[in-house]
Amino acid sequence: MNLKKKLFLLSVLIFLCKLSGFTQTTVDYTDSRILYEGRVDLTETNGLGVYWPGTSIKSRFIGTGIEAELEIPAGADNYYYIILDNIVQAQKLVVSGSKKYYTLAQGLSNTEHTIELVRLNGFHEGYPRFHTKFHNLKLTGTGTFLPVVQTKTRKIEFYGNSITVGYSNEYHNPNNPAEDHAHSKYENNYLGFAARTARYFNAQYSAIAKGGIGLMVSTTDTKMPLLYNKIDPYDNNRTWDFNNYQPDIVVVNLLNNDASIINNPSGNSYYSSSFPSGPPTDEFIINAYKNFISTLRQKYPNTNIICALGGSSVNPNQNNRWKNYVTSAANQLNDNKIFVHFFEYIGRGGHPKALDNETMANSLICFIKCNNLWDAPANTNQNSTTGIDLPLSSEMIYSKNVQLADNVVMQGFDIDANNNVFYSHIAGKYMVKISKGLPNSTPESLMTLRYFGHSTNMAVEKQANDHYVWIGNYGTKYVDGNYWAEQVVSRIKYAPGATYRNHEAVENYYIGPYKHLNPTIDFENNILAISYSSERPNKNSFVLYKLDEVKSLAISSVTLQQLTYGGSGGDAEVTVSPTIPVRDLRQLTPIAAFDVNLTPLDWQGFDISNGKLYYYEGKGGANNGAPGEAYVTIFDFNGQIVERRTQVQAIASVPALQQQGITSTGYMEAEGIKVRNGHLYLGFASREGDIRAANIFRYQPVIQ
Repeated sequence: MNLKKKLFLLSVLIFLCKLSGFTQTTVDYTDSRILYEGRVDLTETNGLGVYWPGTSIKSRFIGTGIEAELEIPAGADNYYYIILDNIVQAQKLVVSGSKKYYTLAQGLSNTEHTIELVRLNGFHEGYPRFHTKFHNLKLTGTGTFLPVVQTKTRKIEFYGNSITVGYSNEYHNPNNPAEDHAHSKYENNYLGFAARTARYFNAQYSAIAKGGIGLMVSTTDTKMPLLYNKIDPYDNNRTWDFNNYQPDIVVVNLLNNDASIINNPSGNSYYSSSFPSGPPTDEFIINAYKNFISTLRQKYPNTNIICALGGSSVNPNQNNRWKNYVTSAANQLNDNKIFVHFFEYIGRGGHPKALDNETMANSLICFIKCNNLWDAPANTNQNSTTGIDLPLSSEMIYSKNVQLADNVVMQGFDIDANNNVFYSHIAGKYMVKISKGLPNSTPESLMTLRYFGHSTNMAVEKQANDHYVWIGNYGTKYVDGNYWAEQVVSRIKYAPGATYRNHEAVENYYIGPYKHLNPTIDFENNILAISYSSERPNKNSFVLYKLDEVKSLAISSVTLQQLTYGGSGGDAEVTVSPTIPVRDLRQLTPIAAFDVNLTPLDWQGFDISNGKLYYYEGKGGANNGAPGEAYVTIFDFNGQIVERRTQVQAIASVPALQQQGITSTGYMEAEGIKVRNGHLYLGFASREGDIRAANIFRYQPVIQ
């Protein structure tokens, strides 16, 4: 049956269900309309054990609400993400106590939805973290469950310790970045490097991981060679059938705990029993590693196996001992489907935090691609890889509650290599003010630009000891007094305390008879990009040039279209068609030019980096408790979507914003976007009553 026919029959089924009022409001854990990822055993009776971190439960339904019946041993708790219609919900689900129903979603439109539960924390006998028993899903009203099909064709599996689990990766003490916290609520496998890697490649995901575990010795009485084949990690009588899940790639990230204990065995209760003949020799360690990889090879004869090391405890860049063990074992196995990869050391004690895990994921993703194990997903219109689809966490907050001069809204920003933040903001409608300061601090200086425009986008260039601001100029005065329709881009030296009028900018760049010009620059790749409005309706146009070619053009002159400015600040209002000095970019051949369709939301900026254009749009909310909206879409330089339009979830929860001390009113207006220093930064203007503030959130290092 072809795909069109299947979709038609499914549509008929949905219609008939609605028409007849037919409802099937409960499905138990064995029902085929529930899809699992991770190691689970559907032959279990009296509920399904959810043992391993990252295990997910997914279903599809028509209805207005849904619940899950779950239970957990007394005194324990487990944490889950609820993913509704592919959006991670801000509030985690906490499972504790005897069997009962938990609300997953309510108040939905009576249409088709998807729901997914993802276990975030691992298991550990030293903490109250054990398995969850999943019994069924139940709709809270009329509706029906729909067939669900596994569309992911790729499979990946990880064997690891607390780093793979995601131990303490959501705990953040700004006064002690190395500090960890043992509570389950700070453990998030979804934010770990393993799950991030699986999501990037759109692969099915399985994690066999436990905090404290080693290959030869652990902090508890088990070791990975004794654990790797278990269904339930605490039941030695039930072993996994490896034919159930044959991954394309297996990643083994072990030896961190072995290294820590072997290097300092005092206080470990299991050292002597693990090494009764004394400290292990190099040969002993290499053979132990070889034996485990050989065991996996027996289970997975055709799988690519990546022997990884790093993240914490073991610094493979400085301590070649453990690095050499892995390399020697892999070489001795003489298997062309066994690879070695070392993660960069995080540079401090403690476990990798969420941002560290992003860096690790990028490292592994690049390794997989560079070794041709997998390409990027074939669907170029793929999900976001930047992390903007995740709820707000303290680690995302790069800077918050910065009040700008005149209590006005930030329009755009840029960040230099020294973490100086430059803000653009409008004062008195006719002035653009450029402020400079450090994150979380009141700006230390500002420069004023009169009659330039609205400063939706800007870029700041560092040259020797000076900074230069690239910004739209020669805007025209609208009826409401605001300035828009900038006709050139100007480059002007940042001079604290100075005031410049439009005609005092002597370095101007002209692309033709267009308006609403806004620039950005990818300095690393020598590219200037300018957005503008053209004659094409409902389009935002972009043109890209080599920056060094632009700056080397000879200066000529051009007469601009008629514009009006002045009438404020002591200057008379004039309407003129000024002739100004410019570098005329029409002499150059652009490296790219394309359009992007406008949406009903306000355009709030763009940036470029490594062949991608990051497009930002949103609205602020009504300052009455309703959240704002923001979206990012990523395009290539042909104007094709690389990562689909994705909502920024960090501003979708007003309670989360309030908890972080940003706003209780929900007002968060998207204002500016930058890719700098290996990260994606999103700007937001917040309001708390009449107080306005600038906020910048930082996201995952950008996949190159």
